[in-house]
Amino acid sequence: MAVALAACEQSESIAPVGLAPAEAMSAETATTETTPAGVPRSTLTTERLSGRWQVVDVAVRSATVQALTADDPAYLGKQMIVERDHIRWAGDANAEADGSASGAILDDDCLRPGFAPQMGPAARAYLDRYDAELADLVADSDGAVEIGAAHALECDDGQWGPAAAGGAIFFPLTRDRFAMTWYDGAVLELRRAD
Repeated sequence: MAVALAACEQSESIAPVGLAPAEAMSAETATTETTPAGVPRSTLTTERLSGRWQVVDVAVRSATVQALTADDPAYLGKQMIVERDHIRWAGDANAEADGSASGAILDDDCLRPGFAPQMGPAARAYLDRYDAELADLVADSDGAVEIGAAHALECDDGQWGPAAAGGAIFFPLTRDRFAMTWYDGAVLELRRAD
């Protein structure tokens, strides 16, 4: 299993090796455009991510003390809903089917979300920080996967992900799959559920 990290350039592709461009998230989905003022603007949008996304994998850094575990059952199967003006967890995401607490931190709520591409040293820092976790997530894939550019999720109101870490960072993997940083240094893999 080879893992390729996309370059921190505006023209990077996130197409996994072995997939035709039509089968992968389009390059413009996770690249940036430049505004007239020369400021990068993300084209990774809530419209393109609109729908339900299910947590299918949880990766954690093995060398540190963790409140979470790899493939943590508190998170697996939980669904995130992305709408144009709102990102939230489905239903009572903090409860199990029997009503007991799941142990997951899933009460975040993001109103009027927007994505900000991470460029240059910031992009490299995120890839370096989450390299092991991202590699764990793509290790189960068929063939090599190219990890897309890091995009910070910004909320006009509310919070998504750990505030102390600046919120969640999204790494597109394919059209129907992305990795997202979460609490306690974990990285969640989500796949389209609808």
